[in-house]
Amino acid sequence: MTECDVSHMPNVSKITTIVDSIPGAAVATDRYNRVVASNTLFEDLIKRKDNEIFGSSLLQLLEARDIFGNVLSQNGEGLHQMVHTFERIKDFKLDIATGQGQHLFVGISVVIVLVPASDDYYLIYLMTQIQRRRRSDQFLDQILVGIGNGKAGPYVGEKARGMAQSYPLTARQREVLRLLSEGKSCTEIAEILCLSIHTVRSHIQKILRILEVNSQLEAVTKALTLRIL
Repeated sequence: MTECDVSHMPNVSKITTIVDSIPGAAVATDRYNRVVASNTLFEDLIKRKDNEIFGSSLLQLLEARDIFGNVLSQNGEGLHQMVHTFERIKDFKLDIATGQGQHLFVGISVVIVLVPASDDYYLIYLMTQIQRRRRSDQFLDQILVGIGNGKAGPYVGEKARGMAQSYPLTARQREVLRLLSEGKSCTEIAEILCLSIHTVRSHIQKILRILEVNSQLEAVTKALTLRIL
C-alpha cells in the first residue's frame, strides 16, 4: 500500500489525471468503493466502456473473487478496513469477469490518495493480468467458472466423498495441507508442527504425488474441492 498525500483537495478531475498518467491498467474509487476514474488500459482489460464503469461498485462490476472462488464483499469492507488500520494492500490476486464473460486472473496493488485536513481518501487500483499456466491453473479456472455460474463445482455430495477416498492422506499430511491452505510457508509450517524444513518439504512432495498434482496451489484447490480439508 502506498499513500499519496496531495497538496490540494483532490477532486475527480485531479484523480482522473493521476489515473490517466499510470502506464498500466488503473481504476480509482472513492471511500464507498464507487468508481470515479479509469484509464483506457483498464477499460480494455475488462472489456467495458467508460459509461459502464463510472459510478459502479468496483468489486461488483468485476464480480471479484479470491483464488478459491469466494465472492468478495461488494462494498470492499476488507480493503477499507486495511486502509484504516494502515495495513499494506499490495500484490494480492483476484479472479475477475470481463464484460464479455471471460475470467481473468489479475495481480493488484493499491495506492491511497489522502485528502488533506479530512478523513476522506481515494483508492487507485493498479492491475496486471497474470497468465495462468499448466493444468493446475486450468483446474482452478474450472472451479471458479463453476462457482461463478452458481454451481457447486465438478465434485459434489457422494461423488466428492468417493473421490476423496481415492487420495489417502495421513493425518500429518492433512495437517500440512491445511496449513498450506491458510497461506503458511514451509518455514512457518515447520515451526508450527515442530518439524524440520526438510521433513515439511518431504510431506509436501508426497501430498503432490498422492493428489496427482504439480503444485501446492493445485493441491489445496483439489483438496478443497474434494472436501479433503
